[in-house]
Amino acid sequence: MNYHIQYYEGYDRLPAKYGALLSVAAEQGLYSRREWFESLMKFYYIRGQRLRLYTVEDADSGKPLLMLPLYLTKTDSAARGAYTLASVSHYENYTPICLVLDPDVTAQRRELLTALFAWMGNAGDDEARYSADVIRLAPFVTDSELGNDALEALKSAGFVAQVYANSYNQFEEVAGLSYEEYLAGRSSNQRYNSRRRRRNLEKKGELEFSMITGDSDPIELRDAIDDYILVAVHDLQIHLALDENCG
Repeated sequence: MNYHIQYYEGYDRLPAKYGALLSVAAEQGLYSRREWFESLMKFYYIRGQRLRLYTVEDADSGKPLLMLPLYLTKTDSAARGAYTLASVSHYENYTPICLVLDPDVTAQRRELLTALFAWMGNAGDDEARYSADVIRLAPFVTDSELGNDALEALKSAGFVAQVYANSYNQFEEVAGLSYEEYLAGRSSNQRYNSRRRRRNLEKKGELEFSMITGDSDPIELRDAIDDYILVAVHDLQIHLALDENCG
């Protein structure tokens, strides 16, 4: 199969034919959805770091097969000064990497990734595209098939690949549970701390608890994600240097 590979600078640039892949992303959960990535780029990443949706299509039919959200930077801590394409993630919700794949081509995943990574590393005469010096993908579940496919694909595409240990916050499905039911499943220490902190916060008179579900209004979901990221960023007092070298 021949592939057509390109990137789009934002979800608004995606053609209508990507609707099926966006549906797959939505089914994968919050951390694969458009709202999550757009909020991260708006509040967490600095102005010089751009969201790029890298895509692979069937060259003959034009059918979208794969989509990988990354951002372009020259200030990545792993390789400062190098053009780096890195996973878009949040330091507290370091959920496994988002790779959106057409279910019909799961068996071709390594082949698709190899073609994509090779394209990323060789801009040719297209100076506007930037040839990636480094591709940093994280995190993968340890010894997962996806992680192994990505590792072998990077090697096949000509990159020197390195695997390193990291961690992420796991999440669990809570559909159908009330907050009290969820809390009852926590340890006694977690329940005590949760109630104690809630009482302390309520004394301030500036607290509101709410639960956003899959049935929530899309605007409400977007605003809730924005609020969540802003609280986390301000709480940890993150300082990011401005990168003006990526366009």
